[in-house]
Amino acid sequence: MSVWANVGVGECLHWRMSVLVNIGVGECQYWRISVLANVGIGACHYGRMTVLANVTMGKCRCWRMSVWVNVSTGECWHGRMSVWANVGMGECRYGRMSLWANVAMGKCQYW
Repeated sequence: MSVWANVGVGECLHWRMSVLVNIGVGECQYWRISVLANVGIGACHYGRMTVLANVTMGKCRCWRMSVWVNVSTGECWHGRMSVWANVGMGECRYGRMSLWANVAMGKCQYW
């Protein structure tokens, strides 16, 4: 587990936290989790979170999920979320799902 913290007082407060976990059970079972958060106080408030999970059970079962969130307060509020899922059961079964959402509050709202 690794944690990085960068702090600035005044207009901006930034911090970054990353967590990586790799676990092997039986043949192989792997996880990886990464979290990145950037926070600004004052005119803008930004957050970004990324989660990656790779899991193998039996011969192969794999997942990957990624989430990005960007938020700014004041005139506009933007969010983006992306999800990828790859699943193999038995020898192989694959699925992929992607979702993107862009949201702006105030003058316009998009998704």
